[in-house]
Amino acid sequence: LGSLAITLSLAGTPDKPVISGSASLARGRYENSRTGTLLDGLDVRLQAKGEKLILERATGTDGGRGRVSATGTIGAEAKAGFPLAMVLNLQSMRLVRRDDLEASVDGSLRVIGSLEAPHVSGSLKIGPARVRIPEQLPADVVEIDVIEVGGPARPDGASATEGRAASRKIGLDVKLHAPRQVFVRGRGVESEWKADLRITGTTIRPILAGSLSLIRGKFEFAGKTFNLTRGSISFTGKSPPEPTLDLQAEVTAVGIVAKLGVTGSFERPRIALSSDPEMPQDEVLSRLLFGKTLNKISPTQALALGEAVQTMYGGGGGGPGILGRAKDSLGLDLLDVGRSVSGKSAVGIGKYIQDGVFVEVEQSLGTEGSRVSVEADLGSGLTVKTSVDEKQRTGVGLNWRRDY
Repeated sequence: LGSLAITLSLAGTPDKPVISGSASLARGRYENSRTGTLLDGLDVRLQAKGEKLILERATGTDGGRGRVSATGTIGAEAKAGFPLAMVLNLQSMRLVRRDDLEASVDGSLRVIGSLEAPHVSGSLKIGPARVRIPEQLPADVVEIDVIEVGGPARPDGASATEGRAASRKIGLDVKLHAPRQVFVRGRGVESEWKADLRITGTTIRPILAGSLSLIRGKFEFAGKTFNLTRGSISFTGKSPPEPTLDLQAEVTAVGIVAKLGVTGSFERPRIALSSDPEMPQDEVLSRLLFGKTLNKISPTQALALGEAVQTMYGGGGGGPGILGRAKDSLGLDLLDVGRSVSGKSAVGIGKYIQDGVFVEVEQSLGTEGSRVSVEADLGSGLTVKTSVDEKQRTGVGLNWRRDY
């Protein structure tokens, strides 16, 4: 968008074109909906001289206090891909403005090569930058390849997407430095980081190396505030980038220092809970959640413990062992953490009060409330089960089973 004026003349030959005249853009505006990048108030003037377009002036803002300017030349030789040499200067420029990421940069970039195959290099200082950790990771989007019937053959069997992307790739060699003010927030995390990174490769296959290091932070887990005592997020040059985590958080509770560690890859992190002095993980969790040992928690507290374990391990790894120990400590025959009819969390406890008679109580955190059931074994494969909930609704069932 903007007001564009062009006065150009072309002479010479395709191998040696001669151009003259000028082109200008006033009050220009560009917005990228994917990255949130905004260039506003663009004021650009090109002067044509011989075989080059000289960028005499190019300035703009990010819609706020951020500023960008550029100088350089663009060659008119089509066979050479329109060679270019430009320098971009950025001052507090907000290059990324999305819900999950905002970042401002200072520094300069050099663009050389050609319009068909540009190469960007330079050094940028990041800050402030804000990263929001989503409550849920987005679903993977399947990219559908497009087959053009009767279209030109693609080199080396490349897909349509790869073919289009190849024509747009830009070479990269950019250093990113942030001495502070990289804020990471969300899912209980409130933290500040510093960064030293280098991006090479291309915009299609970027290679990221370097690390982010923790300055300070805290982490809310199981109703407790952990202080982040160690933190690094490393990039080893894989493409696509795959960060490696090494985090540790600590909190003091009931005479112990509980330590929560997160290591491994970003997609498959390993979570470990330890303590000083050393204790089993379920015991540490029990002290964190309830301020008491595992053999003294109530059934309702066992539900909260199961929820905490599910949060730590993503629904697997460690849960059954903890609940089994709690069941034995409470003298129960059944202790189960699951879901009620409406999908809400529920805890069920049960015990044989005499041979063949089993009593079960289920407490839901949803609207169903509580339910009591009694199941009696009548022999010969026959069982009868009755139940009543807190609204005095009853049910009776007769079951027959025979094993072959």
